[in-house]
Amino acid sequence: MSNQKRITERSNELTKSIDTGGAEDILAALCRSDDQIFEGFEDYDSLQSPSILAFIEELISSSADLLEATLTGKENNVIVFSGSGTSGRMAWLCARTFNRLLSQRGLSPCFAYCISGGDEALIVSKELPEDSPALGVQDLLERVNGKDRALVVGITCGLSAPYVAGQLDWALKQDHATPCLIGFNPVAIARDDVVENWDKTCRGVFTELEAVSAARAEDGGGGWQGFVINPVVGPEPITGSTRMKGGSATKILLEVVFILAIEKVLSSSQLAHLLSNPTSVGELTEAKKARPTGPVSTADAISLYRQAWRLSR
Repeated sequence: MSNQKRITERSNELTKSIDTGGAEDILAALCRSDDQIFEGFEDYDSLQSPSILAFIEELISSSADLLEATLTGKENNVIVFSGSGTSGRMAWLCARTFNRLLSQRGLSPCFAYCISGGDEALIVSKELPEDSPALGVQDLLERVNGKDRALVVGITCGLSAPYVAGQLDWALKQDHATPCLIGFNPVAIARDDVVENWDKTCRGVFTELEAVSAARAEDGGGGWQGFVINPVVGPEPITGSTRMKGGSATKILLEVVFILAIEKVLSSSQLAHLLSNPTSVGELTEAKKARPTGPVSTADAISLYRQAWRLSR
């Protein structure tokens, strides 16, 4: 498997004729491609696979513990989202969204973000910093220094960003930091290129983290050693790192995990009330009516997104 082309970089058979179709054909092809976010790709674990849901639930529980310690003033903790390009922009968007949710409830914001290339990269493509593990660590230290604990959520759709890999490698070595990888390829086919002035590769770091995550699962979870959440959502509809589908899947994962974690801390029963921007996933009205009140499970939350996806078409 290690010599295979990364799934996120392959052509998608569902959209191979997208450049020759009419408007309706293009929309239909894009919808079929988006369905793979929830249905999965080939025989790989999907967003709704039991193994992926189990890791998501563990991350929700651990995040809630960290948030509770922070919001009650027991600890000074931080949750950092980090990425390059689209992943970094999702990190920025979600960090701001969750901080706003906390501020609206009179609570101190505790989310931060890193994007390779700095804030200018939010609007201008800056590819060179993506390949610098050292810059990733430098940016991360600015967010975590002085904190009691840190959850470092590294987002790299293709499992290919040394900027993120450097941060996760640093977090693996710290007692007070927990690394979490979010991406959409199997770790075995992550980028394995040599990076200048670095003695590791993305695949090497992610493989180590995957082993830690698996050992944690075997021990019954509950610890803070690390997480890997990498459902395979299939190739992008437009080949070439467009991250149309990867960006959507990233936003779904971050919102499900951290809205449910905030909900757990606040003992709220209304997931929809906490959603940052319902219009971003379509009209949720009918989906909310169909859902009974009470605590929302991870599977239910993802199902809400899937229903919203269909209602928005």
